[in-house]
Amino acid sequence: MLSTRLLQLIEDHSEEIAQSVLQSIRRDPLLSGFSQLPDAELLNRFEDVCRKISLWLAESNEDELARHFEKLGWLRYAEDIPLHEVVRAAHVFKEQLTRYARDHSYEQTALELYAGGELERLINSFFDKAVYHIVRAYGHALVHASKTAV
Repeated sequence: MLSTRLLQLIEDHSEEIAQSVLQSIRRDPLLSGFSQLPDAELLNRFEDVCRKISLWLAESNEDELARHFEKLGWLRYAEDIPLHEVVRAAHVFKEQLTRYARDHSYEQTALELYAGGELERLINSFFDKAVYHIVRAYGHALVHASKTAV
């Protein structure tokens, strides 16, 4: 994979990226539901994703990715975070991650430009899968709650 160096950069700078994502989420007026969540928890989750992104991008780890993000979907439902905010937070994370990779890649040659584009495609695919699993689990949580409320 041509983008290996860029993925390593993300993993090596997971704390810095996590801080950037947290600041963006805290400043976003459309993410008020996240104000109830402690910084430490969010930072830990963001860093965890950055540290594991290479592992999760490998197609053989689709099941682990599904388990992780479905658990997150159930958790955000239990915390009463609206689903649209959960999805928006994932988009903010994706934007920050992509921006970091773009800002720190030294795109000079055609091959490096290609690697940067490949990484963006992989990040987009990763977040598409993550959001799918979050929404799927959140939906299951809604159904489960409605059945137990009856």
